[in-house]
Amino acid sequence: MNAEFDQYVRAASPKWKQEFFNGVFNLVHAAIPGVEERMMYKRPHFLKAGKPVCAVIIAKDWVNVTILNQPDASATRHGFVPSSAKGVYTLKLVEGQTVNGPALKSLLKASAKAVTV
Repeated sequence: MNAEFDQYVRAASPKWKQEFFNGVFNLVHAAIPGVEERMMYKRPHFLKAGKPVCAVIIAKDWVNVTILNQPDASATRHGFVPSSAKGVYTLKLVEGQTVNGPALKSLLKASAKAVTV
């Protein structure tokens, strides 16, 4: 984890937000070999070939996982809500909720493939 990501996560409380971020961080790295980490708009983003694939935003009472450049609407089957921007889907989680790891991994792979084609 780069220093900016680490600082962002350590500033989050309560601890469940840090744990959730770290779990998603590990899923992103497992799903997308060579993924880049970059702070954009003061928030952690994951990029492939210089294009954003995912952002994880720690908010006051929840954590958002946003999938960018998703080639189809399959994300909605896993609780992601479509944005007004094409190919952008967000999952808002509060304490006690979990993310479907295999589904997120699949969505991340599809997004990474879409930006590298």
